[in-house]
Amino acid sequence: MNLKKQLTAFILTAMASAALFAGDLPDELKDVPAEKIIDFSRFIYGPQKADDPESPTGKAAVYVPAKNAKNYGGIGMGVYTISKKQVVGFIRPKAANEKYNWYKIPRKGKDIEFPGGRHNTQVYLENWRIGAWVPEDVKGKYDCWILVKVQGPFYVAGSAKENKLFLARVLLVPLE
Repeated sequence: MNLKKQLTAFILTAMASAALFAGDLPDELKDVPAEKIIDFSRFIYGPQKADDPESPTGKAAVYVPAKNAKNYGGIGMGVYTISKKQVVGFIRPKAANEKYNWYKIPRKGKDIEFPGGRHNTQVYLENWRIGAWVPEDVKGKYDCWILVKVQGPFYVAGSAKENKLFLARVLLVPLE
């Protein structure tokens, strides 16, 4: 490995470790060493980026569904590899509240790998309008965790707020 790649890996690990020690991990990851968790929240995309004081990072990508959007009964989220045209995982959970919640995107199989490569693996939500690109040097078998907040009657029954989806964090944890 050349020096540039070594330094990049070191810096990314240090940044991830600093963010992870903020105490906002899901309970299932509390015993996983910080150096094993890949936080690639800086690769989040969406139609808007906004300051959000409820987010552990202080920021989030925001998606506002169209007024005529079809509601499929939950928040669609998944992981897709473009080169293999393969869904790595998918889930459509119903939101219980209007706070940030961690969701693990269930894998479709233990043998499915992230192939690596630029813009080759994508974590997506709500019809691909918001999500994150997995860094090109990430290859192998991982579980994906995302930190999401939703609001409004489109997502939470009885809500009087404007319909919005917020994505604040995306983590990868290698399978053991």
